[in-house]
Amino acid sequence: MWHSIVTARNLEIDLDHANISQMLRQYNDGQASATSLHHVVPAFLAHINHEEKIIERMGSVFPDNHKREHQRLSILLRSYEVDWQQGKRNGCQFTAAVQKTLKLHVIDFDVKLIERFNCVY
Repeated sequence: MWHSIVTARNLEIDLDHANISQMLRQYNDGQASATSLHHVVPAFLAHINHEEKIIERMGSVFPDNHKREHQRLSILLRSYEVDWQQGKRNGCQFTAAVQKTLKLHVIDFDVKLIERFNCVY
């Protein structure tokens, strides 16, 4: 389960992470077809927007360095998707790359973000 691996300690953000992770797991476990992978990058990008809105909803300004990281992630995720669509990555390589990117982002950025703004559940 996602929460047992790493958590940002904010329910809304962790649920987004868990949703993305579940999409990847379902494909890897043979419970979803390759067609389902078309939803992964849009879900991740929606999560990025959602995360920024959570902090703004609290009346805080979203940190510039985190915004820059989100911009970098958006480009990186789209490159993974293009590589997969062009056959340069298979589905398992695509899901592994997205999962690793998600985990590293949570560890390097989201945990610190939640602690900074004290929006822990």
